[in-house]
Amino acid sequence: MEKYIKEAQTVADAILTLAEHPSRLDNFKSYLSYHFDTWLEKYADCPLRMASEMKTFSEIKCD
Repeated sequence: MEKYIKEAQTVADAILTLAEHPSRLDNFKSYLSYHFDTWLEKYADCPLRMASEMKTFSEIKCD
């Protein structure tokens, strides 16, 4: 069994949602352009936190 199957699915779903909503993707890109280093430290060190954070950004209504 894959170790991070749920987290991988959450990230994949978030990527698909971001691709379907360009304004949400732009929002995420803008956020990272200012906070990428702290985002990596806070979220990218743990699969669950990273997946959750990507899901959150994919759900932010910017349209």
